[in-house]
Amino acid sequence: MRYGELVILGYNGFLPQGDRGRRRSKFVLYKRGESNGVKRSKHYIVQSPQSSQAILDAKQHSISYTLSRNQAVIVEYKEDPDTDMFQ
Repeated sequence: MRYGELVILGYNGFLPQGDRGRRRSKFVLYKRGESNGVKRSKHYIVQSPQSSQAILDAKQHSISYTLSRNQAVIVEYKEDPDTDMFQ
């Protein structure tokens, strides 16, 4: 299934030194065979986000939002089999 096209303006003309040809500026978005989406599972406030288990675990999807110098909100995400994040 084809969702549509993504066109990036102002990117097609850039050529790095030693490169030949043009960069692609159009990308077609297709539905994946297996979904790869994520959804929010839980969130909590911590004093030290750098030492939080969610941040240290490389297999866990998480985002840390800083509230103040010694407070942050950590939002954890889990896999969502119903959401497609495009290919």
